[in-house]
Amino acid sequence: LAGLAYEGLGKVYLSMNLPENALNMYKHALQFAENIFEPDDPQIPVLLNDLATVYEALNEYDMALEQVEKAIEKAKIANQSAVPSIMCNKATILLFSGDLQSARSLYEQVLQTCVRIQDYETAREVKANMKILEEKERLQKEHLNE
Repeated sequence: LAGLAYEGLGKVYLSMNLPENALNMYKHALQFAENIFEPDDPQIPVLLNDLATVYEALNEYDMALEQVEKAIEKAKIANQSAVPSIMCNKATILLFSGDLQSARSLYEQVLQTCVRIQDYETAREVKANMKILEEKERLQKEHLNE
């Protein structure tokens, strides 16, 4: 229950645009989960992914990528159904870190997976994020042509 409280507070703080507070809560939630649950508990990759999102909000892209990579590896073992969503988050981190080419490649890969496994919710998120990517690519081209 304590872990859920930390996770819930992390979500609230992040929605209030208080990423430093959210980071603290997610770190506590992850520590709690790692101490209480088995190493392959399906909640751990979800918490790692949430932690990556917070680091992204703090513009700490290297830390965000480190956490999302851990989340992907854990999810492949403990929570297969979360892998497409976590991969989408990785692509989004790449997008906002400025690595548009890698973000596009990963979004396309995730979208194909989502269609194949009929994960329509994540597919919608990927498509929405790809529109943001396309706008960033357009702006980048305009900037280069100036």
